[in-house]
Amino acid sequence: MTTRRRIGLAASCLLVAAVPFTTLDRLDLHHVAFLTFAVLLAGMRLLPEYRRHLALFFSLLIVFVLAGEAVFRLSHFGPAGLSFRAYRPAGYAGPWSAFEYDLATFTGLKPHAVFMLRGKPFRVNGDGFRGRDISRPKPEGVYRIAITGASAMMGPGVDEDTIAPALIEKKLNSRGLPMRVEVVNLSVGATRIPEMLFILENAAPAYEPDMELLLANRNLLPSLPFEPRFNRPRRINEPLWRRITRGRYNFCSEWFFFLNLMFDFRHDLPAAISSHAAALLGKNRQEPDSAAQDRERIAAVLERFAVAAGQARPAVFLLRPIMALDDPELERDYRRLLRDAAARRSMPVIDTYELDLRGFNPADLILYPGDNHPNERAHSMFAEYMADALEPVVREDMLRRKDRTSRGSPGDSTAVF
Repeated sequence: MTTRRRIGLAASCLLVAAVPFTTLDRLDLHHVAFLTFAVLLAGMRLLPEYRRHLALFFSLLIVFVLAGEAVFRLSHFGPAGLSFRAYRPAGYAGPWSAFEYDLATFTGLKPHAVFMLRGKPFRVNGDGFRGRDISRPKPEGVYRIAITGASAMMGPGVDEDTIAPALIEKKLNSRGLPMRVEVVNLSVGATRIPEMLFILENAAPAYEPDMELLLANRNLLPSLPFEPRFNRPRRINEPLWRRITRGRYNFCSEWFFFLNLMFDFRHDLPAAISSHAAALLGKNRQEPDSAAQDRERIAAVLERFAVAAGQARPAVFLLRPIMALDDPELERDYRRLLRDAAARRSMPVIDTYELDLRGFNPADLILYPGDNHPNERAHSMFAEYMADALEPVVREDMLRRKDRTSRGSPGDSTAVF
């Protein structure tokens, strides 16, 4: 009997030790705590001679996690990284993030508030988007560009003045254009194209944009049929006990960078193996059926985008994934389909997949290991490329609008970059 108890205790301890590595996205805080204390109490009750060993085992497990967290924070953020208030992995709409919510705003974020997100201040304007308040009505002599994207364009972990939309505005205004440029950043984390179109249809018109930019990466395409929609955060300042007991809140991965890194590694490894196997089997190219489906989805998105843009000139852009810098043929077929479809509708396409990133390592362009969002250097590179691509189109559009030769028209020239 004692041998069986020893084997059971050893297996239980291994199970507890493996939780951070294998089941972080399946067990919530209260489940982990229950499992841990159940094993600890059962072991002390059934095998009293092992109490000292059990106490040492669980103590070392806690020390391992805390020490790993401290080393990660100090090495990537410096002494300031030891602040759990300023630095935590939780993002937009996360229950353990520093955000506060208010359904009075478009996105559900509390207006005119400043929070800490990945160690950087995050200012929310009166409409719930990141950045300064935009004057309404639009002043004379101003050319406005409304840009909508996902979390990369919202810029977690990057100062407000150094995210790509803000840098695009600065770069365009430094090039002697006939009008002053304002870029309105309507990007929201964890959104796909239906949410972005909803934003352009319902939030963008209030800013009177002259041009609208839609992020159109393949992974953001909706299934057909689709309707523009937007689900605002519903976790409105819930009490602590609800955040702890509500399922799938991933307490550990939203508070601890070290555990979050383990979580990402466990998910990335099978993905890397699968990608390597696909390459060996020659499956990197799109299948004919997939290309046909993409063509239909692209057409549906661009048609709805043209309607959503109204009097503004519609344009689409592609944002290259930083973790795939070594693949020059990445999404080649999809990008060609998008360019062809956009050309038929006279929509400019800004393709940052063409950005020359040779010599860069993905680690040079992300926030930190475990978070693949672009850092300040990557935002600057994306902004420079996009500003260069936008300048001739914006200049031409400004001259047309000033001459009043195409008032109310999104333009009839085709520009593909």
